Amino acid sequence: MNFTHLVGNTPMIRIRYKLDGREGFVWARKGIDTVEAAERYLQTLVRLRGRGAEVLRLLDIPPRPLVEREKNYIAAWDQMGFDDEALRAAYERTVMKKQSMDWSYMNGILRRWHEKGLHTLAAIQAGDRDPRPVQAAAPSSPAAASREEIIFAYPGLFAIFVYRIAHLLYCQRVPMIPRIMSEYAHSRTGIDIHPGASIGPHFFIDHGTGIVVGETTVIGRNVKLYQGVTLGAMSPRGGHASLPGKRHPTVGDDVTIYSGASILGGETDIGDGSVVGGNVFLTRSVRSGTRVAAATPAPVLKNPGDPFVYTI
Repeated sequence: MNFTHLVGNTPMIRIRYKLDGREGFVWARKGIDTVEAAERYLQTLVRLRGRGAEVLRLLDIPPRPLVEREKNYIAAWDQMGFDDEALRAAYERTVMKKQSMDWSYMNGILRRWHEKGLHTLAAIQAGDRDPRPVQAAAPSSPAAASREEIIFAYPGLFAIFVYRIAHLLYCQRVPMIPRIMSEYAHSRTGIDIHPGASIGPHFFIDHGTGIVVGETTVIGRNVKLYQGVTLGAMSPRGGHASLPGKRHPTVGDDVTIYSGASILGGETDIGDGSVVGGNVFLTRSVRSGTRVAAATPAPVLKNPGDPFVYTI
């Protein structure tokens, strides 16, 4: 096939794509064997040439030439049909989880949304949320006699419901209302979850009184927290304003954190499948599958009628 004749009379396209046999083979492999298919392909290439610079601006990346892998990612996202707001949402989730831009991780988020048919920010916020909070609570609390009891008598579930709605408003940059909602839930339950926190599906809070989850906290799937847990920020001499960006920890998937544990700092990452014991004070990251326990002092037993002192 004479591909040079096939591309038509557009000067820019004809000059750029004077095809030799090798390029013709590439086109044939892509199934480009008609004038209409060639025109669509070349128009897509021209559009993507400018799209790369637009995506870099959208992702807060300084202008620079794209490597081939990045071009392929952008082309795939364009073909999937994501709008700019969806790309920005995937970027923000990526940075919150990885603390920097990770093209592969962001691509994984977008592919998951694409498989669910979610291509706009509104669709993502409506469809990429925990659809079964009650089911998440049921296996985690053997004291629950029924789902009705979980719905009406579990403060953790109420706090999570309020957080989910407040988080949607927070992502839409609605002023003040998300914070009012979270403080209402805080006053009702003793559970303080900032609406800016990113919390995955199947999240469960048992008992819950005294739990604090900070604004930039990232929590994965199937995470369980017990009463008194703090996922907070370090307190520097210059105040929290001196710590821009991520200030609170990241908790991976399938993590359990027991009562009274304090996990602080934006660089603290709790790996998947870890268990953090009660009263642990943690300011460093732990690998996946780690069991963290506090070294508690031995209790001392004294009795007025016994001259001996016993330790356990």
